[in-house]
Amino acid sequence: MLLRIVLLCVLFLSAPAAEAAGRQSLPSASLFLSAENLIDAMLDRGDGSEYRIERLTNLPENIFLPAGELAVTPELVGGIRYSAPVQVKIAIAVNGAPQMNLVTAWRIRKYSFVLVAVRDIPSRTVLTPADVTLDRREVLRLDEVISEAGYVAGLETKRPVTAGSVLTKSALGRPQAVKAGGNVIIVSRAGAVTVRATGQALQSGAVGDVIRVRNLSSGKSLLARIESETTVVVTSAVR
Repeated sequence: MLLRIVLLCVLFLSAPAAEAAGRQSLPSASLFLSAENLIDAMLDRGDGSEYRIERLTNLPENIFLPAGELAVTPELVGGIRYSAPVQVKIAIAVNGAPQMNLVTAWRIRKYSFVLVAVRDIPSRTVLTPADVTLDRREVLRLDEVISEAGYVAGLETKRPVTAGSVLTKSALGRPQAVKAGGNVIIVSRAGAVTVRATGQALQSGAVGDVIRVRNLSSGKSLLARIESETTVVVTSAVR
């Protein structure tokens, strides 16, 4: 949503009329340039990313101010974002006296090399680096970006992925080692004593996950950590 810009104390006069009235005109293009330069200076270009800065705000061609020494100070509001517009506040002063604050809106588009699928991949498929390739795409969420093929090795898809789609961290997970309904060996350890029993997994999970299992001999439900595809280690009793 575009920000509404309220210009206080701006007189819409012609340039000659403004000069005759002892005023000066400030081109809005110079204000936009100061804001864009500020944004550009804060972008990280060390990873080879490319950026496009789009202005979302319009201002009158000229802004008229009292005669004197102008000072234009842009300030980024809220930091750099790629998923939503960013704001740059521009403070304007004449002879050190504040005249107005303008808030301009911008959209920053970042393009980086990220992993995309080279084929249609079904859900619950364990990936290899051969399933992906790097392609330059627009980045919206930095915390979701995957830029190394080795990252996906051994992980599985949580949902189907179509060829050419960008792979994100939240779309991948560790492979399920145990499936609900499958038989497992329940291991209970107390000091030097280890007890094993046959059990049934009541939930699916990956190695390291804690799931509910049932001891088939006692009928008790337990919380156990998945140690392998066949073994879970008791953490506590559920009932």
